[in-house]
Amino acid sequence: MAFVSSIPFSVQPFVSSKPICTSKAVVCRNPSSIRMDAMQAPKSPQAAVSYGSGMKLIQKADETTIAKLDCRKWPKWGCDKSTFPWTYEESEVCLFIKGDVIVTADKTGDKMRVQEGDIALFPAGMSCTWEVLQPVNKYYKFG
Repeated sequence: MAFVSSIPFSVQPFVSSKPICTSKAVVCRNPSSIRMDAMQAPKSPQAAVSYGSGMKLIQKADETTIAKLDCRKWPKWGCDKSTFPWTYEESEVCLFIKGDVIVTADKTGDKMRVQEGDIALFPAGMSCTWEVLQPVNKYYKFG
C-alpha cells in the first residue's frame, strides 16, 4: 500500500518501474485503508510518503532536508545482501548512502522500498523483515 498526499516528487513503487505519481496528487492502492489523520498537508517541500505500519519515506532527500536533520553526523551501519528479521525497540530515522532494501512489516505485510539517497522512518515497536537486495550503507539515529 502506498499513500501519497500532495507530494512534489515522483514516487516509484517497488512492484513496478512505472511511477504511481508524477505530480501533486492523491494515490491510494487500498481506499478503505485511508486514515483521515494521514491526510494532512505536507509541512515541508519534501514530504514523507506513508507506507503503512508507521513506516515513512522521503525519496531522494534534498541537501536542505539532510542538513536540517544533520544526518551525516549520525553513526553509520552497513550490511551485505541478506534477509533478516528486525524489531525496532525505538524509532529509527536513517539516510541511505547506498543500497536497496525492501522492508516488510510482519503484522500487516506493508512493504517499503528504501534506496540510495532516501530517508526512512521506522516506528518503535514494529517487527519486520529486511530483504537487502544490494549492500547497504546508511547513517542512522534511534529515538
